[in-house]
Amino acid sequence: MGFFIRGSTLQKYIEEPYVTEVILPDSVQEIGEGAFLWCSRLTRVVLPDGLTRIGDSAFEACEGLREVILPDSATEIGEEAFAGCITLTRVCLPSGLTCLRTGTFRGCACLTALELPTGLAEIGESAFEGSGLTGLTFPEGLKRIGRTAFKRCYGMTVLDLPDSLTEVGESAFESCLHLRSLSLPPSLTRIEAYMCRECARLTCVTIPDSVRFIGEGAFEDCASLPQVSLPPGLTRMERRAFAKCYSLSDVTLSPAVGEIRDETFLGCQKLRRVVIPDGVTVIGVGAFRYCS
Repeated sequence: MGFFIRGSTLQKYIEEPYVTEVILPDSVQEIGEGAFLWCSRLTRVVLPDGLTRIGDSAFEACEGLREVILPDSATEIGEEAFAGCITLTRVCLPSGLTCLRTGTFRGCACLTALELPTGLAEIGESAFEGSGLTGLTFPEGLKRIGRTAFKRCYGMTVLDLPDSLTEVGESAFESCLHLRSLSLPPSLTRIEAYMCRECARLTCVTIPDSVRFIGEGAFEDCASLPQVSLPPGLTRMERRAFAKCYSLSDVTLSPAVGEIRDETFLGCQKLRRVVIPDGVTVIGVGAFRYCS
C-alpha cells in the first residue's frame, strides 16, 4: 500500500491502480496536508480511532469518495479537507468538533444531509458552498456562520437559525434558489451584504427586532418575496437592499431610518404601498425606480 508515514503523520498516499478502498494503520494520528489530493479512484477510506487531525486539502478532489466516517478522537478538520469530493454522500462528523473551517465541504454536490455535532460553534467561509444539502439542523451554541458558507446550495429549502447565533457573513445564503423560508434569530444585529441575494423562491423571512443594519443587496433578486416587516430599531439600509424583489407589495420603514439609499427598491414592480417615516431626510437616486 502506498503510504508515506513519518512518525504518526500520514504525509502522502500514492494512488494505486484498481485500489478503491484503503484502511489506515492504527498508528496514524494525523493526516497531512494534501495527503490524498486528487486520488480520484478511492471510494472509501477507513480512518483509525486514534486520529486527531485532518490537514488542509487532505481529501480534496477525491472525486470517487462516497463515504467518510470520522472517529470521535478527531478534533480538527483542515481547510478544504473534502472540497470537490463530488460523489461524497455520507459523512459522520466527530462529536467533539467545534469548528468547520474554510471550504471543508465546498462543492460536495451529492452531500444532501449531514448531522452537525452539538458542540459546533463556527461554520467557516464557504464551508458548504455549492454542496447538495437540502436541509440542516443547527445546534444551539452555534455562534458564527462565515461568508458564502451556504452559497449556491440549490437544494436548501428551509433555514431555522439558532438563538445563539451572533454573526452571519456576507453572501452566506446567496443563490440558494429553492430556499422558501428563513428565520433569523433575535441575537443578530446585522444582516450583511448579499446574504440572501438571488434566493428566487424565498417567500417568508423573519427579521428580528434586534437588527439595526441591512447590508447592500441583502435581499436583491428575491423575486418571490411578497412582503417584509422591518424592525423598529433599524437605522440603516444600504443600497439595493431589496432591489428587484418583483413580488414585494407592502413595506413599512423603521422610524429610525434617516435615509433611503440609492436603488433600495429598484424594480419592485408590484410595490403599491410604502410608509415613509417623518425622520427620513434623504431619498437616494433611483430608490423607487421602475416601481410601477
